[in-house]
Amino acid sequence: MAASRFVSCVCVLMRVLTRVFCVQYGGNPVSGAVANAVMDVIEDEQLQAHAHAVGNELLDGYRELMKRHILIGDVRGSGLMLGIDLVMDRETREPATDIAGQLIHRMKDAFILVSQDGPANNVIKLKPPMCFSSDDAKLLLGKLDEFLGDLERENGFKALN
Repeated sequence: MAASRFVSCVCVLMRVLTRVFCVQYGGNPVSGAVANAVMDVIEDEQLQAHAHAVGNELLDGYRELMKRHILIGDVRGSGLMLGIDLVMDRETREPATDIAGQLIHRMKDAFILVSQDGPANNVIKLKPPMCFSSDDAKLLLGKLDEFLGDLERENGFKALN
């Protein structure tokens, strides 16, 4: 147990360490059993492959949004850890911090939780659970498209298409 909670996530950096080495702060067999059960679910339900496939779908969707929305300066990430860099101008890369904050609130009002990150707080970051589905991705992309379009109109940006 870590901080009075069971291990809920395990990151394995080398295949050699899988199931052989487990670092946990609880130091009790129950925490170890929970960690093993989590690893079993990740393996049995092929959640890594699922995260990779849905993450690629999202990244492709973000790239399509970038073609339509001038506010998007860059998209990047791997698996389900993805970010959208919002900028006032693609050439100067001036961060669109205020607009990022507005987007976060609109997404929250639509019951979609994303966060603001980066040195200038202009990166929209998605950190969903590994069970995040293609349907979830479509909903997210649709709402991002809608709200980015609204924010661009409200802030006087020219449409790309």
